[in-house]
Amino acid sequence: MRKSKKKKRSLKNCENSMKYDTAAKAMEESKARLEAEKNTKRSNEIQVDEMLSWATRFEDASYEAKHLVIAQLVDRIEVKKDYEITIYWRMTAEQFFGKKNEASA
Repeated sequence: MRKSKKKKRSLKNCENSMKYDTAAKAMEESKARLEAEKNTKRSNEIQVDEMLSWATRFEDASYEAKHLVIAQLVDRIEVKKDYEITIYWRMTAEQFFGKKNEASA
């Protein structure tokens, strides 16, 4: 009878240990995802701040300066029937924000 109880305890301890290992692994993965999300949030906040700064500078610029900026960013603008507008940019968002374009790498 004693051996049977010891085996049950041993199996129970083994099951608890496996559950603990699984929970610990899940916790580490969650911590890594949280850290990645924090980094993404910081990066996005920096980009938003830059855009707001550019918007303010653009708003304060002369007509000629605005024209030059738009000419550098926009390839062409198409206005179709019913005022459907399509803007073709000279660069991707990644290039605009200074990130490496994976497609050209």
